[in-house]
Amino acid sequence: MPDESAIVLTKAAEAQLVGKSVLYLVGDPDGVPDDFRVNFGSALDRYYKISATIASNNLTVAVQHLDGSSPSTNNPLAFKVGDVFKIATSALSVTKNAGTNWMNAGSAELATHAIDFFVYAIKETGAAAGLKIGFSRIPYALTMANFVNSTVSEKYIAGNWTNFNSTDEVAVIGRFRAQLSAAASYNWSIVSPVIVNKPVFETGWLTYTPLVSSDTGTLTTVGTVSASYQIVGQNISIEQSAAITTNGTGATAIRMSIPFQFVLTNAVCAGRELSLTGAMLQGLLRTGYILWFTYANGYPGGTGAVVTGAGTLLRLV
Repeated sequence: MPDESAIVLTKAAEAQLVGKSVLYLVGDPDGVPDDFRVNFGSALDRYYKISATIASNNLTVAVQHLDGSSPSTNNPLAFKVGDVFKIATSALSVTKNAGTNWMNAGSAELATHAIDFFVYAIKETGAAAGLKIGFSRIPYALTMANFVNSTVSEKYIAGNWTNFNSTDEVAVIGRFRAQLSAAASYNWSIVSPVIVNKPVFETGWLTYTPLVSSDTGTLTTVGTVSASYQIVGQNISIEQSAAITTNGTGATAIRMSIPFQFVLTNAVCAGRELSLTGAMLQGLLRTGYILWFTYANGYPGGTGAVVTGAGTLLRLV
């Protein structure tokens, strides 16, 4: 009876399904009937799984039933988007082929590094209205206006939408981990699958390779560089480190790129030079990079220097 009730509800008109809709269940332990109610949303809109697969270097993302089957008229899926439930009665999937620098994931900083992509349910209201899905590097979108409709933008949403309106509401339903190779192939791959089948608004700690230079002059040789980051909502935490093998004419500040654009503010990060002086450092946030100075606004580099630092709660653009 519970399963039949669920199917009847999900096949009903979407306009009739609201947060107060309930499933009326009847149990019969030892021949003594007992009835109880379960909220419709809590009963149905978590019973799904995300599939991310690679074929011929192309990525396909799908939202399925727990048994791996696609939603259908007789076996639909429900998702709460905004204040309403939307019903999927056909397959929910999107394929993005290799050959494009999707969401800048194939950039010098990010290529071949694992990235957490957030899967969204989209309430599309354009000419091809209906429930659609997409995936993006940002976890904080509420409407399609929060994305940038350019395939190479870090705020793009890759999906099966057709004619969305900027006011179309979206909802995060999970995330998966994948990576893209560098130009010109931009091949998709999944090295270590990580999938979260519930709304989640933060990434794991992920690595990237910062581009390192001096603010003025030129560094002759840059040694080992490393960096990691985590996105939580609209904020990002970053750790960076770079060794200067040969300084050359580098001066003023050490510049290290970042995996996302920041809102330009006067905020600073804290750091330290680890090899030559042990000086405390300050990192000035710029739109696409961090400028590292000594605490007294001096140059922290030099042959043999190791510049390292970290910043937290930095607001994304």
